[in-house]
Amino acid sequence: MKFRTSYTFSKGHISSYSFGFNGQLKDNEVYGEGNAYTAEFWEYDPRIGRRWNIDPVVKPWRSPYDAFSNSPLVMIDPEGDDDYYDKQGKYLGSDFAETKNVRIIEKETWNTFTYYMGVIDNKSAIADEKIHEGFTFLAQKSSKVLTIEYNASDYENLWNQSSSTNKENGGYFVLDPAEATLSYRPWSNNGSNSATQSSSDAVVKRNGASYIPQTGLVVVGSIHTHPTQDAQVQANIGGMTRFGPVSDAASYEFQYTQDQVDANGNPMIGDGLQAIAHDFPYFTMAGKSIDLFSQNGKNTKNNNIASSKDLKGGAFNILKISLEVNGGKDKR
Repeated sequence: MKFRTSYTFSKGHISSYSFGFNGQLKDNEVYGEGNAYTAEFWEYDPRIGRRWNIDPVVKPWRSPYDAFSNSPLVMIDPEGDDDYYDKQGKYLGSDFAETKNVRIIEKETWNTFTYYMGVIDNKSAIADEKIHEGFTFLAQKSSKVLTIEYNASDYENLWNQSSSTNKENGGYFVLDPAEATLSYRPWSNNGSNSATQSSSDAVVKRNGASYIPQTGLVVVGSIHTHPTQDAQVQANIGGMTRFGPVSDAASYEFQYTQDQVDANGNPMIGDGLQAIAHDFPYFTMAGKSIDLFSQNGKNTKNNNIASSKDLKGGAFNILKISLEVNGGKDKR
C-alpha cells in the first residue's frame, strides 16, 4: 500500500482505545493490557515480535511464527497478503503476496481468476504453490495499488474551523477508482456559520455504492465534528430535546435512537441512524476522542476508538479503517 503522509506521531492515552501497535485490535484477555493483538488469521505478541499461533499459509523459507517479515517497525500486516477492493470500495479478498498493499480491481476480473484457479480469499482448493504464484501474478497485473492520501493537517484544520464557529464541520472519505486513490474531501461550507452540509454535498446511491454526483468518486465514509460534545450533549428528556451533561456511553447510545425535529422543524437524526441509512460508516470528532458509528449497527466497542490527538497527529489512519469497515473486511 502506498501512503502520502504528513505525520507527527504523538503519545496518546492508549489504554482506553481498542487498537494499538501497527493498527491491530488489542486482545487484553490473553496476556494482559497491550500484550497481545489479534487479526483474522494470526495472533501477535508484541513483546517478542512473533506470532503465538502458526501461519495457515505455509512458507517453507520462513518460520511459521514469523510476523511482519521480521520488520515490525517498517511493515504492516493486517492478514499477511495484498487486499483487493472493487471499484465501488467493496472488499473482495486477498492474494498470496507479502507486499501488504491495498489494490483496486474490476470485480468481474477478480471473480474470473478465483473461479478458474480455485482460489477463494487466500484459500486455494489446490494446495499448490504454483497456483498461488500464478493467481497472485494475474491479480496484481490486473489491479492498481491504492494510494492513501492521508494528511494529518486536514483534521487539525477541520477541528480549528469547527471550534471557531461552534458549528459541525466535516467531509467525506472518497475513493477514486480510476486513479486508485483514497482521500478526504471536505464539505463545501466548512468554516462558515451555515448548517452542517449544503445541497452540493449530497450523495447519490447507485448499484449498491454512494457517489458524489458528476465526479465518479465513491464515498466510503464520512467524518464530522462535535465541537460541544465535551461540555454538553443532547438528551431526550420527557419527549423534549434539552442540553445537559450525560455520560459518554449514554451520548453514544443516543446517536442510535435520536430521530426527531428541532423547534424550527429541521430533522435531528442520530449519527448511528444516519450511518445505517446511508450504508457507510460515520466518524465523529470531539475535543478528546473519535467515535465510529458503523453502518452494520450499534457496537459500543466503537465508542472512543481513538483519540483526537492521534488523528490530528497522524497516528490513527482513519481513511484505511473507513475503507475496511465500508468494504466489509472489518465487520465492526
